[in-house]
Amino acid sequence: MREFVELAREALAQARRIQVVLRESRALIEVHAVGLAPCGNPAVYGWQVSESGVMAADGAGWKLLPLTDAVECCLGTERSLAPRLGYRPEATGLAEVWFQY
Repeated sequence: MREFVELAREALAQARRIQVVLRESRALIEVHAVGLAPCGNPAVYGWQVSESGVMAADGAGWKLLPLTDAVECCLGTERSLAPRLGYRPEATGLAEVWFQY
């Protein structure tokens, strides 16, 4: 888990996207904030660029992704467009923010 948090922090610092592999899907995320979800688990708030698999119907948009759902996470090669238009730091849904734009 700690390595996923560190990777998300690195993605913020380098303005790069992350690829997150979940149990039944895969998501490409532009990280905007990292911290604790209301349930107390580490999470990433960001713009979901794309997703494949079972949850592909969700499509692009703002997501709060608990890192406990991640099976694998890696730094992508594409540059992130964060902070995206419409990003509101006060509306991340995180109970505690560790890193953010």
